[in-house]
Amino acid sequence: MRIAVVALPELRVELARSRDGAKGPIAIVVTDHPRGEASLTGGARVDFVSDDARRAGVAVGQTLAQARARAEGLSVRAVRPAEVKGALERLAEIALGFGATVGMWLAGDGARVDAIGVDITGCAHLFGGEPALAQRLASVVRAQGHACAVAIAEGPLVASMLASAAWETDRGARGVVVPRGQNAKAISLLSIASLPLGPDETRWLTKLGVRTLGELRRLPRAALGARLGARARDVIALAEGDDRSPLPSWKPPETPEEFVELEHGVEGSEALVFIAKTLTDRLSARLSARAMAAAKLELGLTLDGALLPRERSRRKKNPEHVVEQLLPVPLSSASELLSALRPRLEALALAAPVLAARLAAPTLARRPAGEMHLFEPEARADRALPRLLSELAADLGVHRVGRLSIANAWAPEKRSRFVTGAAEGAGGGRGFLDALPDEKGIAARVESAPMPTRVHASPDRIDRRDLVVARHLYRLADVEWWQQMPGAARTGGVDHVLAWSEETGAAWVEIDRGSGAAIWRGSFD
Repeated sequence: MRIAVVALPELRVELARSRDGAKGPIAIVVTDHPRGEASLTGGARVDFVSDDARRAGVAVGQTLAQARARAEGLSVRAVRPAEVKGALERLAEIALGFGATVGMWLAGDGARVDAIGVDITGCAHLFGGEPALAQRLASVVRAQGHACAVAIAEGPLVASMLASAAWETDRGARGVVVPRGQNAKAISLLSIASLPLGPDETRWLTKLGVRTLGELRRLPRAALGARLGARARDVIALAEGDDRSPLPSWKPPETPEEFVELEHGVEGSEALVFIAKTLTDRLSARLSARAMAAAKLELGLTLDGALLPRERSRRKKNPEHVVEQLLPVPLSSASELLSALRPRLEALALAAPVLAARLAAPTLARRPAGEMHLFEPEARADRALPRLLSELAADLGVHRVGRLSIANAWAPEKRSRFVTGAAEGAGGGRGFLDALPDEKGIAARVESAPMPTRVHASPDRIDRRDLVVARHLYRLADVEWWQQMPGAARTGGVDHVLAWSEETGAAWVEIDRGSGAAIWRGSFD
């Protein structure tokens, strides 16, 4: 089993910096307290520190008072566990584009650092080999704004140990790929601190002069077993490179959703568009891993209830304003999703500042995969049309944007219809641009007779004596007998002809065979 592990040692620091752009040394305290930093006292313990804070002497486990005494200008931030888990879940879903099974580890919960793992067994050839896969996976994670180190080995624990060591060595500049059967050799120089041992066992081994896993393997097995107890077998096997632990499987939610909580309330369309850009970037990465596109977007804006009128704030402390946007064409790229939301946000007038925002794609469609030609350029319209249609739907309404479709009918006045993006069952991967189920085969039923270039919305009666019939086009009789035929009584059917007169020019005329009445329905240019 080949496992790729992405170690994220700076994840919690990055989450704290992303909220308010804090610079310089920073200390992290993990807490669920609703007041955040305001709830921290000098006796609170530091859980994570940034690199510059570590160089200044700040260490994990120190109190905030001790940390501030060692580093001048130290920033202290509170990070919620749910925030860390949400970031790991987003990265885990992105990793689904590299393998069928993904898992994640939270630092302090049985792992040294935050990390995600993906089973890439049998998938490396799709990326040009394991080194190329490791490089691609690292670039995708870094594009989300996270520093990382990637390692590929046989087993999740060995891969996570090597990923953590790669970060400490060169900050993950080069991915680590262990050839098959070379686990023991690859981890020989790793510190014994990388093993899942308690502080007492690690301290005992240090007193014996054991610093690396290679040195640990040279110790007598009986002595290790007596000292390490019930975990001796698993620890010794792991030190020898035998990693048979399963990858903790994580299943993505049915509806992809992104959430961002703001440090201070924001107002104005520019600020909302900036928040929407962050959400669409993240949602696009999730959709790409699923090979899906969004057919509907739902943007929820949590308002500051303290600044709302009293009658509205009574219903809910912080109410949510929901913006729903149907997409006439399913979209997946971040720029297209943002272009579909921008007109709605620019026209939005909120009664209070926004404290949080979430973006979900409750309706998904399969993203069509097309082959790219090596020598012929891609048509520019294929890239521009989906975005244009989405912007028009946001400005005018999805019920007013559509296309003219061929209908399954013999009567010429019923052969066309306006299909919008909100039509039920409209299209597949490209929305209403794709052929509808009842459109297939209709083209073969359309007569070869010429069709008018312009059709009158309100057909007019015309004196037949002024017409010169140039060509008989076709005759309709007993068509759709279960419905009442529009127009005059049609006991003998109707003839459609190409006629000419001084008033109409070349005209498409319908002549009732029973009454002889002529109706001017369209024109030929």
